[in-house]
Amino acid sequence: MNQNITHIEYSGDDSDKKDRLFDLLKTISEQTIVYVRSPKRAEELALEYI
Repeated sequence: MNQNITHIEYSGDDSDKKDRLFDLLKTISEQTIVYVRSPKRAEELALEYI
């Protein structure tokens, strides 16, 4: 199993972080686990990405 950890800085503009996350996810072909700061934020990002 290969692991590649990419950290997107916590500070900064939320829309910039979201764009960087979505760009990163588009480059990954296998299933991926993404950790975010809250369940509410995870749901918001999932609904927007899907």
